[in-house]
Amino acid sequence: MNLANMAYDLQLLSKGRFRLGLGSQVRSHIENRYGSTWSRPTARMRESVLGGKAILSA
Repeated sequence: MNLANMAYDLQLLSKGRFRLGLGSQVRSHIENRYGSTWSRPTARMRESVLGGKAILSA
């Protein structure tokens, strides 16, 4: 929800020039630096994008 709201605000403030870019970290950073379990980033990013679209269309 926060990401969608910030993206919406930046889109308004930039008069339509804002583009949200998403990217994943490399596996070693996720596992070693953050101590998290590696999973397929594409599926997680897809879920984030669909969630953001649902929030912005509501």
